[in-house]
Amino acid sequence: MADSKRPDLNFEVGYDLKSQKATFSIGISNIFERVGKRQFGFSASRWWTKRKGKVDAKHLLPLTSATRPDGREEEIHTQRDQQLTKVSSAVTQLTQDADDWITDHKPESLNADTLKSDIRAALNGALAPYRRRFQDTREEFVDSLAQYQEFRNENNLRRHAEVPLFFLKPFVILLALLLFETLVNSAIFAGISAQGLIGGWITAVMISTVNILLGLVFGILIIRYARIMEGHYKYALMAAGGLLVIAATFFNLYVAHFREVAEEAIIASQSGEIALTRAMAPRFNDAWPHFLQNPFNLGTVLGVALFVIGLCVFGWATYEGYRGFTDPFPGFGKVGKRFFIMRILRVGLEDAARQAGFDVLDRARERIDTSSRLHSHFKNQVSIAVSFAQRLSKAAATAESRINNHAWSLLSAYRSSNRRQRIKMHRKATRKPIANLPDPGDPPNYFDEDPRSNGQWVSVVPDADSLAARAGSALDGIDRNIETLDIARKYISDLRASIDEQLRQALDEEDMTLNRQAAEIIDIKPSKVKTIKNEAA
Repeated sequence: MADSKRPDLNFEVGYDLKSQKATFSIGISNIFERVGKRQFGFSASRWWTKRKGKVDAKHLLPLTSATRPDGREEEIHTQRDQQLTKVSSAVTQLTQDADDWITDHKPESLNADTLKSDIRAALNGALAPYRRRFQDTREEFVDSLAQYQEFRNENNLRRHAEVPLFFLKPFVILLALLLFETLVNSAIFAGISAQGLIGGWITAVMISTVNILLGLVFGILIIRYARIMEGHYKYALMAAGGLLVIAATFFNLYVAHFREVAEEAIIASQSGEIALTRAMAPRFNDAWPHFLQNPFNLGTVLGVALFVIGLCVFGWATYEGYRGFTDPFPGFGKVGKRFFIMRILRVGLEDAARQAGFDVLDRARERIDTSSRLHSHFKNQVSIAVSFAQRLSKAAATAESRINNHAWSLLSAYRSSNRRQRIKMHRKATRKPIANLPDPGDPPNYFDEDPRSNGQWVSVVPDADSLAARAGSALDGIDRNIETLDIARKYISDLRASIDEQLRQALDEEDMTLNRQAAEIIDIKPSKVKTIKNEAA
């Protein structure tokens, strides 16, 4: 607050909502510098004061036996009191403003246990929905776990199911195989196809599709079931498998012979032996005589390449059919996939709960950091208030001293003039007694007293001790709060470091047991599994 009548005295307090910082500024620049200047009133010039002393002496004022000031001296005392009242009011108002500011902005006392309890409650509140979701999926997870264990025990399986959780993976691999063989075969057939590149590509797609289908049938229906069948069924599947391998071999041999027949026709057409048209171009079934003549006689490198590539694609498709889509053991993949999906779902819930706990702790730490910064800022402002109290007390004492000294200088001038006038009038009256001149007599006794030293002028300016005490109390409270915030910050760090422990305390013992059993079933070391258990508080 700034007083327009005292522009040298400025004291401003406030709060910036945008930056969330308190503002506290003081400006004291010789606030009583004008005191004692020569202006009408208390600071009147000395000649006017001396003149008034002479006039009072002629009017025999004050009396010789007077003990209290009278005349002009009384006016000096009155004006001195008025000036000190202004100083006292200013100091009182500023002190009260500073005190009110400290009181309004003083933070409430924080309790470490309360902060810890609030942080714990917020963490438990964030984890509560995940506990319900764990309970909702528990029954199905228990059922899938029981079926998985039962299937393994019934079939004497000592391993866990091999299930591609990404169900599109085998399809992607098979499409890649199809694309690879198609590109290679189309390049090989392009030179001998009457339709050119398109004809070669169509032929290559047909051949690649047949090889992949044969491999899938061999892997899915024959190898997988032949391993678990016994007796005649097993021998029948083995015989069917052998026939399927022979069929795949001879199919790829036939493809190679077809390529050679088509190439011979193209060469004969180029040499003029025959007129090869699109209608007369060799068809796929025209290679039978050449194939039956000697199936294993391949006369070109490209024919051998077709045969090798076809068998490789057949073998890879067989492997994907055997192990790519599901577990090699029939039925185990379906049971294992259900169990693994439920396992992954619950592990995902645990990770989500862990992340939710981290988010809550991060928000709490951010709020505590913000509170700590505000406390530190307010501490600096209170320190400024303490400095202000010291400067205000010193300035008030200086102002009072100046006012007293100036008043005493006027009193001294008045008394000196009055004393000289009395001596002069006394001499005249003594020399001419018959003239009956007025004789003021000796100066009053109080003329020899200095009100500054005899205790007459008691200091009326209030000190700033109460403000300093309030500021000190605020500083102590701020320091205690900062220590409490540090404790809460360390508590958050401990919770973050032991988030798994918090999850164990927030979730059920049954969830811990299920996760441990699942980890043991799929042969994962317990040290590498994030289990969820509930420890006694």
